[in-house]
Amino acid sequence: VTDVLEQQGQSALLPDALISSILSQLMVQISYEPLECKAAATGAELNAQSKL
Repeated sequence: VTDVLEQQGQSALLPDALISSILSQLMVQISYEPLECKAAATGAELNAQSKL
């Protein structure tokens, strides 16, 4: 994907710095993985934690 975007940017005569900036922003979005909650305290567990 990035190779194609880089080629299109070059064919559109965009400056290399602009192409690099766009691609770096794209990489951040592609590699982002949201955090997952593996466990949650509920009911009695939550009440016990709040008393500590």
